[in-house]
Parts: sequence; structure tokens; C-alpha cells
Amino acid sequence: MSEILKDYCTTTEAAALLGIRVDSVIHLIAEGRLEGSMKVGNSWLVYKPSIEEYFHKKKPSGQKSSRPPKLAAAAK
Repeated sequence: MSEILKDYCTTTEAAALLGIRVDSVIHLIAEGRLEGSMKVGNSWLVYKPSIEEYFHKKKPSGQKSSRPPKLAAAAK
């Protein structure tokens, strides 16, 4: 895998890490709340550090706290 692409994941992977739907990830990219600076074909690639940053900055939803995204595991 290219050194550049190791810092990115698909919208599907980002959704799984955050526990949300793929269309919600795409919405967050459109709002600028997640960095999706690469588009390959019809899919966005999400910058992994922006996922962790979003997770730590988001407002509580009123539900039990979930674990932070495990980006190290996703990079394998």
C-alpha cells in the first residue's frame, strides 16, 4: 500500500469506527467536520486523524460513551 494511502480509510471503515451510518460520514465530510480530501471513483477516503479528532470534539449524544476509534487496528 502506498505511504500516502495508509493515513486514509473508506467511508465504510470510518462509519464502523464511529458507530454511525456511511451516509452520516459523507454528511460530516460535506460539513467539513471530517476530512475527506481524496475521492477515488465514487468513494471518499477519510483522513484517519480527522476521525479521532471528530470523536473527541463531538458533543455527547446522551447515550453511553463508546470507546474511542481504534485507528491502529484499522491500519493493519
